[in-house]
Amino acid sequence: MQWNAELAKLAALNVKQCEMNHDACHNTQTFSASGQNLAMYGYSGLQSGMTIAQLINACVNNWWNEKKDATMAVINSYPSDWTGPQIGHFTAMAQEKNTHCGCAAAFYTASGMNYFLLACNYATTNWVGSPVYQRGVKASGCLKGTNVNYSGLCKVTEVYDV
Repeated sequence: MQWNAELAKLAALNVKQCEMNHDACHNTQTFSASGQNLAMYGYSGLQSGMTIAQLINACVNNWWNEKKDATMAVINSYPSDWTGPQIGHFTAMAQEKNTHCGCAAAFYTASGMNYFLLACNYATTNWVGSPVYQRGVKASGCLKGTNVNYSGLCKVTEVYDV
């Protein structure tokens, strides 16, 4: 996963609206079917008891923790008719074709409450009927070898069909 400034810029445009709404379009010329995760924390008082890093970690961890509800049936073929608990944030993050992301955050006040809003845009989205990722031995599909720092991932130079 690599940072993408254009996806981050679009995420910034989203959070600057001070509303938790998915964008109608957050695609770029490079990423024509991008995905998006949003999270919001509300609190009273002048400041949250959490740092910005803690707020971001809490949001990202909440998304990732949806993995407990993502069955292998979901991983093998993303469903069109899912009625269970939320899984889409996790599956967007775990999507094997997600090579890039860009995020932005904002603080704002509305109706006497303070809010922290985080938006992350991804290279691709969840595709109904397609696997979130292929099961197998870690990094077994890497054509250019494994990442030096993260042996379970491919090298950054790996080319993906996004």
